[in-house]
Amino acid sequence: MVEWIIEASMRLFSEQGYTATTTNKIAELAGVSVGSLYHYFPNKDAILLELGIRHRKNMYREIIKTLKNDSGFDLRHVLKEIIAKIIRLHRDNLLFIEALTLHTHIDKLLDSMDHDYDLKFWSTVGNIIKRKYLQPGMDVSQESLRQTWIVLGKTGKDVIHNIAMENSFGPDEKIIDGLVDAILTYMYKQPAVP
Repeated sequence: MVEWIIEASMRLFSEQGYTATTTNKIAELAGVSVGSLYHYFPNKDAILLELGIRHRKNMYREIIKTLKNDSGFDLRHVLKEIIAKIIRLHRDNLLFIEALTLHTHIDKLLDSMDHDYDLKFWSTVGNIIKRKYLQPGMDVSQESLRQTWIVLGKTGKDVIHNIAMENSFGPDEKIIDGLVDAILTYMYKQPAVP
């Protein structure tokens, strides 16, 4: 039943937007009573939060899949591919992303939640990058890799959301190159000597 509610919510948020979607419409499309919907989700914000969590997990899966399945490309190329995929995922669910972006309290709550899958993601990404992309003798700490992805997640998220929603920053390729430059610069930056 939860899946029906989630699927109906995503469809309605994506087609009508968050504001125009009511819990009654969600329940009707899901084929459940409004009471059943409220049994699982106390309000529309809780549904949006759950969709945000699932959206993040989906992005994580795509990032890991891309890192694991590259065809011998360098890290720069793979990072560009990852960012392009993330932009496509956002464009495919534009009204949902807009709802998440406009309801900053949900977006902030999502960012502040500490999930085991976040920790597993950082660790997996770090291990793949170290194993597949770092040249012999190069070392990047796990913490540096985690912080690099946080930079992408926090700063890059706003840029990616704007590219997906408005495409107001010019050609995607230039923006993607800029994000990759920032990621690589941050990742390889050596700690300051005290």
